[in-house]
Amino acid sequence: MNTWEVLFCVLLLLAVCTICFRPATNRKQFIATLLGLLILASVFAITRQDRSPTLRLIGQVPQQVNNEDFISSQTCRSCHPQQHASWHQTYHRTMTQLGLPEAIVPSKDFEENRQLTSGSVTVTLKRIGDEFWVNTPDPDEEYRLLENEIDARKAPHVPRLVDRQIVLVTGSHTMQIFWLPSEKKDAPLRLFPWVYQIREQRWMPYEDSFVVHPDFGRPAASWDNNCIACHTVNGEINMLSPAPNPRIKSTVAEYGISCEACHGPGREHVKKHQNPLARYQQHLDPINDRSIVNPAKLTHAMGSQVCGQCHSSFDSYKPYRAGKNVNQARHFVRHADAQDPNLPFYDNYWKDGSIRIGGREYLGLTESPCYLRGKMSCMSCHSMHKSDPNDQLAQKMDTNHACLQCHQEMTNRITEHTYHPADSEGSRCYNCHMPHTSYALLGAIRNHRITSPNAINHAKTGHPNACNLCHLDKTLQWTSEYLTEWYNQPPLKLDATQQSVAAAPHMMLTGDAVQRIVIAWHMGWEPALKASGKNWQSPLLAQLLQDPYSAVRFVAHKSLQKLPGYKNFQGSKPYDFIAPEKERQQFQDGFLQRLRAAPNKAPAHPETVLWKADGTLQMDQILKLLKQRDDRRILLAE
Repeated sequence: MNTWEVLFCVLLLLAVCTICFRPATNRKQFIATLLGLLILASVFAITRQDRSPTLRLIGQVPQQVNNEDFISSQTCRSCHPQQHASWHQTYHRTMTQLGLPEAIVPSKDFEENRQLTSGSVTVTLKRIGDEFWVNTPDPDEEYRLLENEIDARKAPHVPRLVDRQIVLVTGSHTMQIFWLPSEKKDAPLRLFPWVYQIREQRWMPYEDSFVVHPDFGRPAASWDNNCIACHTVNGEINMLSPAPNPRIKSTVAEYGISCEACHGPGREHVKKHQNPLARYQQHLDPINDRSIVNPAKLTHAMGSQVCGQCHSSFDSYKPYRAGKNVNQARHFVRHADAQDPNLPFYDNYWKDGSIRIGGREYLGLTESPCYLRGKMSCMSCHSMHKSDPNDQLAQKMDTNHACLQCHQEMTNRITEHTYHPADSEGSRCYNCHMPHTSYALLGAIRNHRITSPNAINHAKTGHPNACNLCHLDKTLQWTSEYLTEWYNQPPLKLDATQQSVAAAPHMMLTGDAVQRIVIAWHMGWEPALKASGKNWQSPLLAQLLQDPYSAVRFVAHKSLQKLPGYKNFQGSKPYDFIAPEKERQQFQDGFLQRLRAAPNKAPAHPETVLWKADGTLQMDQILKLLKQRDDRRILLAE
């Protein structure tokens, strides 16, 4: 308790004592004293409120209102302490937070007045008491420029520097994005153009943290238009005035993803169970409580829709209540709706229709045979309350049990089915049927459209098959022959390059930005290194250190750091994926020169991975493949 709180309590105690022990005489003096003490106590209370960082922030962010029967997670806590505690540990809770000390991961950088420079623009971080400020280009002017497709990072368009307080934070698991208030009344929150990468413990310019072609630059992003639908409970935008000068009023039931996002509004449930008889009856018949929704007790389709309200791509939305039909509240954008390369969601899909971006897993699940012909749901593997918050996987769901709980007939036939040793990565169900072919958060993650390895699909659509993501040194011809022998898949007719060059290096050199990043990630994936060796990837990955996409350069460098060809190299300065192009070129040149000068032991299959038998590279072939690279401009709507 601080000084202000102590003074307020003392004044309030004096007022109470005056009331309780007032003298019987001199009534006017008593009333005057009482009023004076109460007024003074109120002044101190108001002063205390004005000094509260929480209350000051509330006036600058979308308002939290308990309407439409929403009551907030704090109300749930009194009767469901264990469920509240397990949810409280998740990253769902902290998906959106007020800009308070407990929410800001890189708080030390603010305390030290850290400066961040990108190009000719330097921003400064500041901490003033419990408030976090930035000196940054005017976010209102920057938003206006970006809306008009003017690069706000380059002279003469760089806005003047202004001081703005961070009022809202998105994310707390892998990255944090920060939001600033507008100077305009009833305007959306503006983006602070730097992202803090928690795993890397470093700041990155916003546009360098995503798969976005440099020609597109930074988007005109606002929290109210981009984040409110999924990163809050019952987030709504009310238009006060239309374009060209729109004014909005945003409201939320709660920041972050809390109880009522998954269980529906709780007012009726609380009202019903205030009656002891109703609570007793509920214990006797726990299934038929219709005052609240339990996703695990819904059908597999309706239960999955609770997750699908957010873990999907949609271009319009209405308020959704758990247990209702999500298709009436979201217009999902599926592959069939994203065939035009000019549409914003086009790049989110592989050509076979599979979603290839993380956070949209519902769209993959609902196109899987296990869902369409079975009863698989999100809750088959994931749990909010009985899991590790990292991936929300329920107990044993990181093993083959996840699949064997339904496919029990395969329990004693694993090696017969996989043709791999039972304890190897090749006998992990999800490595073959849910390979890492989705992109998210500067890495590859498992695709939730459950399929089987297919060389024909790989050749036709460019969607990498699971075999060649582990056996990085094998050709697509090699994969096709085994899939034909083992699973009677039709033989595949391939061109000379596909027959002679390993599928992974071929795709990494010729593919689009997402293909390059997926293969680059696998070149640092331990199961793939165990299956393919580690002594040949370095010079191929080095080709990506100058890739046009920042995210591709980042992932390639992370994988390089896991390989023996990189560990002992000391350049003039460490590689930085967002350093000026000239510095990156100097590092790449020096690294490749060292590899050429050092004695190399030829890989086991030198020709397939673009090495020669004498331990030198097939540079002519590498350069030829690089010229075939798919340089189509990509922007993943992550």
